[in-house]
Amino acid sequence: PKNVSGTYTLQTVEGLPLPFTVTNPRDHAIVINSVTATLDSNGTYAVAGTGTQDGHASTVITDAGTYSQSGTAMHFTSTTFQAEYSASAKTDTITVTLPGGFVDSNTSTFALLFVKGS
Repeated sequence: PKNVSGTYTLQTVEGLPLPFTVTNPRDHAIVINSVTATLDSNGTYAVAGTGTQDGHASTVITDAGTYSQSGTAMHFTSTTFQAEYSASAKTDTITVTLPGGFVDSNTSTFALLFVKGS
C-alpha cells in the first residue's frame, strides 16, 4: 500500500480474537480488550489500548513515535518506550511484531493484526 495513514483497530493477538490475556506476565495480569492505532501522513503514530490490569479497568497500552515504510515493510520508533519494532503492511492491514515488554510480558514478541477503519 502506498498510503498507510489512517486509524486501525486491533483484531487479533497471536491469531486469537480479543479479549486477549497477556501470556507470561511480569507483574500484573493484563487483558487487552481493544487497541486503536492512528498513523498520520507526517510519519507519526499514536496507540491507545484498554482492558483490565489485575481485574480493574485500565489503559493497558499507550505508545507514540514515528514510523517509516519501504514497500510492505514498516519500521516503528517508539518515543514512549525508547524502542524499535517492525511491521508488515498489506491493503488495509498491518501486522505488527510487538516486543512483549510493551504489555508487561516476558514473552519476547507478539504478532498483532490491525485492520484499517474497522
